[in-house]
Amino acid sequence: MDIRKYMTKDTAVMLGILAALVLIVALFVYMPQQRKIDAAHAKVRAARNALRKNAELAVVVPAMMQRVEQMRQLYDRNWERKLPDQTNLGDFVGKVAHFRDIEGLSGSRIEPGSPEQTALYNALPIVVNVHGSFASLARFLYRLEAMDRLVRIEEMTIEADTDQTPTQVDVMLRMSIYHRHAEI
Repeated sequence: MDIRKYMTKDTAVMLGILAALVLIVALFVYMPQQRKIDAAHAKVRAARNALRKNAELAVVVPAMMQRVEQMRQLYDRNWERKLPDQTNLGDFVGKVAHFRDIEGLSGSRIEPGSPEQTALYNALPIVVNVHGSFASLARFLYRLEAMDRLVRIEEMTIEADTDQTPTQVDVMLRMSIYHRHAEI
C-alpha cells in the first residue's frame, strides 16, 4: 500500500497544522509549565533539607528544657534573696569581714569598685585581699558561696607567702555582687 494514494492535499495541510499546534503547545505551554514544576520540586527539596536539619537541631530541645527547669528550680527558690532590690553594701562587707575573722584570715582591704548597670540588674565589683592558710581560704570561699545573695568571683590570685611559713598564702579576690533595678 502506498500511503501517497490516500493522502490528499487537504490531509497534508491538516497534518501540517496539527504538527504546528503540537509544536506550539510544547514550546509555549508544556516547557514553561515544566520549568515551574522543576522550580517547585527544587523548593520542596530545599524545604525538606531545612526540615531535616531543624529536626536534627530540635533533638536537643527536650534535654535543654529539662536543664532549664532544673536551673529554674535551683535559682527560683531564693531569687529574691540572691538578687535583692538594694546593694546593701555595708551588710555584705560586714559579712565578708566576719567570714574572714571566723576563718582566721588576716587582711584589711575590702574595696568596692564602680557600679555597673545592665538591662536586667546592677553589678558592684569588690576587691578583697586576705592572708592565711589554704584551708582557711577554702572555708572562706565556701562561706561566700553559701551566702544568701548572689556573689560571683571573677578573678582570684593566690601567691605563696615566702616571708612566713610555706602554708600561708596571699589572696586577691575580684568579685561582684548584684541587685535588681529599683522599681519606679
